[in-house]
Amino acid sequence: MSEHDDPDVLREFRERRRKLPHRDSPGKMYFVTSSTDPGFGPRLCDEETARIVYDCLLYDNGRRYALDSFVIMPSHFHVLLLPMPREGGFVPLAEIMQTVKSVTAHRLNKLLGRHGPVWLEESYDRCVRNSRDYLSKWWYIRRNPVRAG
Repeated sequence: MSEHDDPDVLREFRERRRKLPHRDSPGKMYFVTSSTDPGFGPRLCDEETARIVYDCLLYDNGRRYALDSFVIMPSHFHVLLLPMPREGGFVPLAEIMQTVKSVTAHRLNKLLGRHGPVWLEESYDRCVRNSRDYLSKWWYIRRNPVRAG
């Protein structure tokens, strides 16, 4: 077994990566993906559960961020958003995602009569670098349901 296959090494790497500082890029758009926890599963395909995520994403649009586009898939969602300015800078992306994930987790667990994590702790986020990158992410969001079948 190589060092790359050692589960302890992988666990340690993930833990270290999680503790790395996340740097916001003020005034930049982000492409973010949040996935459901394996224990929650692909339950966002139901209209009622997807609506909770949909409503939550729209709620702070224009207040804390400008929502460009998003798609809700059975086990994850993708979103393009621009954090809004506020006194002292911009709304931090980590704060935006923490709110979305916390509010939706509470509502989804209540709806489904369950307890436990809904979302993976880490979301994948990437700062959109230029118009070409933006179009690539925008089309990815548009085509994701088609590719998934």
